[in-house]
Amino acid sequence: MLNIKVNIESALVKLQERLDILEKFREQGNIDSHTFINIRADIENLLNEIMEDKAVSIEFNSETLVMENTFSSINTKQNISKAAERGINFLKRLIWQISNSQNSSNNANNSEFTLDAAKLIIRKILNNFYKHIDVMYNSNVHGNGKILKENLDKIKIGNEYDVQRILYALIKPIFPLARVEVSDNTGYSMIRYDIIIEQYNMIIEVKCTRDK
Repeated sequence: MLNIKVNIESALVKLQERLDILEKFREQGNIDSHTFINIRADIENLLNEIMEDKAVSIEFNSETLVMENTFSSINTKQNISKAAERGINFLKRLIWQISNSQNSSNNANNSEFTLDAAKLIIRKILNNFYKHIDVMYNSNVHGNGKILKENLDKIKIGNEYDVQRILYALIKPIFPLARVEVSDNTGYSMIRYDIIIEQYNMIIEVKCTRDK
């Protein structure tokens, strides 16, 4: 059970601000230890400010330790990048835990899906994606509706970005924490996830076949 010393909404806003700063730092090309140390210290201070249990900031400190290589600046930068990544994942987990705790207290009937249920839902959406396309864009519209079939006919899937947009719009209402076009640094190169649902450790790669 997470005990928050301040208003939960305020805590979430501050944590998200620090998460954005840490993500921006990691994505930039010029990674330096001095900046990372300052960001790390600021987050530790925030955690001590908002969390009752000091173990949270201690855990963050442990997760983001960096071993500097005095013989290789490149290796040091890689270590800092990996430490920043661990810090990002830590903050994301914490934000999710606090948000989930808040939602549960606001609505006793609210509960998250189990991993198996989440996988089943995603598979259902993916397997039946074509049905959504057929009903939404190809079927005749109601005579009293304001959506015109001639306008729907103008919407054509041209590439995977179009598929991604429509698929994300179906997933987001069910999994509000889902995100699109998320960059990640493996330590060797940057990769980008099309759609990610981090609370279930799920990544969806979107592809669009050609007519051939």
